[in-house]
Amino acid sequence: MRRALVLLFTVAATIATVMGTATAADTRPVLSSGPGAQALSCQSGWLCVWPVADGSSSLCTWGIDDPDWQSGTAICSWSDSKPVKAIYNHGTSTGYSGVCLYANANYTNPKVYLAQGYATTSSSVYLRSHRWVSSYSVCFP
Repeated sequence: MRRALVLLFTVAATIATVMGTATAADTRPVLSSGPGAQALSCQSGWLCVWPVADGSSSLCTWGIDDPDWQSGTAICSWSDSKPVKAIYNHGTSTGYSGVCLYANANYTNPKVYLAQGYATTSSSVYLRSHRWVSSYSVCFP
């Protein structure tokens, strides 16, 4: 058991090093699939976000990029007053590895990168736009 825990810690530390860690100057959330993330439900091919960690209400969804969640392709009515607490990238396009989510309209101030097929409930950040990207480094060069 102890060996398994040491191995798990080592893998987690390696992933954190590769993806970067959050600091006071760098407020990007370090995301992982949390225990509640498996309960989230999102249609295949879509990005889904919720203001509640359990995904039980106020779902906003997109199948394409959106430069402004408050006046863009799909309006996410709560995005100006509530932080996103759950995200599911159920994208399926082979042209993209993930989605970059931004604090501001027009794809400015990147805050979250979430790989395709992953969900998280560890986020609690105000977001306003997103776009599908080919790699993490497109979001955070």
